[in-house]
Amino acid sequence: MFMRGSVAIATVILMSGINAEVPSAGLCGPGTVLDGGVCTPAQPAAYPKVLNPPKFNWESLGGMVFAHTGQAKEYTQNDLQLLSKFSMVQFDKKQSIANMSQSTQEDRFIEAATQVKAANKDIQIIMYINALINFPASRLHNITKMEPELLLRNSVGELVTTVSPDTTFDLRQAAMRKVFVDDALYGMRSGVFNGVFIDRANWASSSKCGGGRELDNGTGGGNVDANGDSVQYVERRASHASQAPPSPLSPPPPSPSTLGPKQGKWDKLTCESMIPAQRQLFVELSAALGEGNITLAKETSGTPMDDVQVVNAAMTSDTFCSHYCHQCNESTDPAASWVLPNDAQTCADSIEAIANMSARGQLSQSHGMGPFSGTYAKEARLFTMAAFLVGAGNLSYYSHANWATDCWELSGTQWWPEYDLPLGNPTSPPNTKLPGKRWKYHRSFSSGTTIYVDVATRVVNITWGTTSR
Repeated sequence: MFMRGSVAIATVILMSGINAEVPSAGLCGPGTVLDGGVCTPAQPAAYPKVLNPPKFNWESLGGMVFAHTGQAKEYTQNDLQLLSKFSMVQFDKKQSIANMSQSTQEDRFIEAATQVKAANKDIQIIMYINALINFPASRLHNITKMEPELLLRNSVGELVTTVSPDTTFDLRQAAMRKVFVDDALYGMRSGVFNGVFIDRANWASSSKCGGGRELDNGTGGGNVDANGDSVQYVERRASHASQAPPSPLSPPPPSPSTLGPKQGKWDKLTCESMIPAQRQLFVELSAALGEGNITLAKETSGTPMDDVQVVNAAMTSDTFCSHYCHQCNESTDPAASWVLPNDAQTCADSIEAIANMSARGQLSQSHGMGPFSGTYAKEARLFTMAAFLVGAGNLSYYSHANWATDCWELSGTQWWPEYDLPLGNPTSPPNTKLPGKRWKYHRSFSSGTTIYVDVATRVVNITWGTTSR
């Protein structure tokens, strides 16, 4: 047995030729249960709620928008005037790096948040932390530099890089999770943050990692019914002839001085062992921050949004009902890269997710993307707006960013004209499809605004009302 932080963890060394020990029920961490020899998340008795939400109203779409933004330099008065319009703001990793080059990422965020709060004290600001990537110039990087045993190694002992050359946090270790939670609390003690935004929250679950679970969008498993209403999850557990199922909370790997600094990639065993470890981080973060603050998981597209069982907020993916299109020009039509049925189903899943989260008192962020100018800019924007509004409920928040450049920066953020048009309280339920239709949605609002959207063909019809009431 290995003991760290008073939590007993079954000894599992994911090295070639060394068998893992099957955990017993008593060795599963908080919020997990033993299932087939693997510690898996327990179903929640009640989903966490947001008890101190950002401002929200139905008068217009502008009453439910957020900005995920940053820039290398300090904000100007014009910048602050723009940001002051949003209910919620969060910064990206490059924030203020030009004018505070010697400061940690966390201190740069605190300074920027102080600026924004001074411009509008009612804005809620969320602190960005990446769940996996050990970015330089952060407090986490400084700690892991002194304690490299906290970094993730794959099944052959190589340091794992998620985005080369940056190393990766080993969240299977209680010590690493504690360092992570302490970093979040460091930001919260500044008094300028209302919660944390955790990037790559469930990345180990995605097909990009080669982990154990992904959504079947109707392309191979037949798990979507005729109306596209019953998406089910596909469990993909590895079968290893020489190894028992790995514990999700593995102890530290052998000393780096023994294994050396060689870097390597994620492998299946490492991905699978990190899935419940990422979830456990959220159990501990939510406990530390409480429901009075926001613990937000940014989910990876195409994965089950299971983290909402243990956090009170989530971003559905990088690209709500949309795509990245790095360096695309104005002549690129977003519809040309819309792949059926995958993209339509992923969009439908996101619509359903934000409706369900609202019904549970949870906060969601829908981060749409598209071209900012040219022939297709407005119709792409209206598509993500319509998809959002047919699923939105209380505490559903929206943004539409540039898909080509500056996707997460202030220069890729705008206050759109549609944000000021009348909306009003919804007069029909969220996530409502036309009878017998798989992809076609409609909704109405008290201002007279009506919305129709087909998430397969991307046809949109928004008729804006005259006054919100």
